Amino acid sequence: MVFQPDHPDMVWEEGGWADCRDPTVVKIEDTYYLFYTGRDTEGGIIGLATATNPAGTWEDQGSILDPEINVMLESPTLIRFGNFFYLFYNLSRIGEYYRIGESPTGPWGEPIPFQPGWAHEIWQDPRGNWSASYLTDYTVTIRPLIWDTSKHPPNPIIEDISRIFIPYIQSK
Repeated sequence: MVFQPDHPDMVWEEGGWADCRDPTVVKIEDTYYLFYTGRDTEGGIIGLATATNPAGTWEDQGSILDPEINVMLESPTLIRFGNFFYLFYNLSRIGEYYRIGESPTGPWGEPIPFQPGWAHEIWQDPRGNWSASYLTDYTVTIRPLIWDTSKHPPNPIIEDISRIFIPYIQSK
């Protein structure tokens, strides 16, 4: 086992939503950041552990957001755009959100709804293009992600590819 949460409020319950799941590991400078979801005594959490080596030893920081009562947090993804960090996550049965911070540990701004879908993965390819994958009705969709840089900090937007294809089809 590489990591098991061990902060004081962590709840472990066989068969319950008390596990450590949906991990995302990001390296920033000389530190590895492991974001995970689970449950502590206050509710659903996104936890954080740090290490200087991906094999560990990991130091559990506990929850980085206020716990959500009666809701599980899922699928954390952390990306950096410019001078800001974006933490994307899903609130089970409610929807996808992101928060913006100035470091990978926060502090985090207020939650901002992010559509469409849930369980987003976001990445930048070697050419600098951004993409997002997400689930809708148990179908995986991949679309371009663009940044509204007229806002400060910039807002991520999943591009509506119908805007690209519909004018082409209508011109035929």
